[in-house]
Amino acid sequence: MSIVLSQADLDYSGMKKIGRVTISERPDRVWIQVDGFEFDDLPTCRMQGARVIAWARDLLSAQLEAHRVAPGGNIGSCIGLLQEELEEEMKGKAED
Repeated sequence: MSIVLSQADLDYSGMKKIGRVTISERPDRVWIQVDGFEFDDLPTCRMQGARVIAWARDLLSAQLEAHRVAPGGNIGSCIGLLQEELEEEMKGKAED
């Protein structure tokens, strides 16, 4: 298998379950963590991460475009977690 991922490796059409993407700041970098996603066929964890990030990129791009062309409009993305629950979870991680 090649070290460099091809465009075909980023195809997320086989996604069976949407999980969670968490973006957080670390002292030396921005950290992107993905979990809970399921795909039909994934030979490596690296491919899963790449496919999830490609999916998130496209989702965020669509949201940004909607906000650009329809001021005041909103497209929501939900992972089934209330904002309060997310804040509590993030607070717990910060205390660890």
